[in-house]
Amino acid sequence: MNNKQAQPARISPKLMQYAIAGVIALVAIIVIGYTVQSILMKRASARIEALANKGLTALATEEVDCYKNRLAKTEKGCNLMIATYFRAQKGEKLEWAAQKCISNGFTTAFVILGHAASKEMLGRDPESFAILSQLLQSDDKIPEAHFRIAKLYQRSNMKDLAAESYMKSARLAPKSPEILNEVIAFLADNSKWKEAREVAGFIKLLEGAAPGLKLLAARTLKKAGASGDETKVLVEQAVAAIKDNKAEKARLEKMFPELF
Repeated sequence: MNNKQAQPARISPKLMQYAIAGVIALVAIIVIGYTVQSILMKRASARIEALANKGLTALATEEVDCYKNRLAKTEKGCNLMIATYFRAQKGEKLEWAAQKCISNGFTTAFVILGHAASKEMLGRDPESFAILSQLLQSDDKIPEAHFRIAKLYQRSNMKDLAAESYMKSARLAPKSPEILNEVIAFLADNSKWKEAREVAGFIKLLEGAAPGLKLLAARTLKKAGASGDETKVLVEQAVAAIKDNKAEKARLEKMFPELF
């Protein structure tokens, strides 16, 4: 009987060197690949943003289509993809993007708002309302969510509820010209003069607002029975902004003849 113990297998130094070199090469390939992909995505994102800023929405959308799965892997990519599809009013693509980002763990308010907007675009208002309501349960200080809910109420001809939600959005975002413009227009159209005067006050304090918005607020105040002094400030702000732009001045004088 052989009592000699089996000797453990030994790896030659040369083979070990090859193995280590292989591991190093593999790591290098992975790092290089990741770096290249990162650079490509940064360039793609920059192209998409540049196209969107130029108003070339269709081209921006095509770029997003090419990189959508990679964009959905980061919060920044999700935001860019959702913003692009929203501008393009691509309901089905926006819905896919929002759901993909949510499944990847990106549940920011922006992504959820995009998800709700996609349902609106696809004519599924009850689903949009449910998504927005759930979002507001977690955080009721999101002006865009109140604004979108107001739109849903408005479409359902629920004017009082729409006015209430519009006012919540305006109070939460008193420096947003986009929100204030739509809110004061709705309130004026529906003779909600008390609320309209409050929004006009926000607009009066808004620096750099479009002259047309200032004049819309002035006209609303006038219809609400405000004194001439209240409207005068807004008109003066608008006139000062367009004093060197004859074409714009002529356009606004035609739109708001009662103020000039």
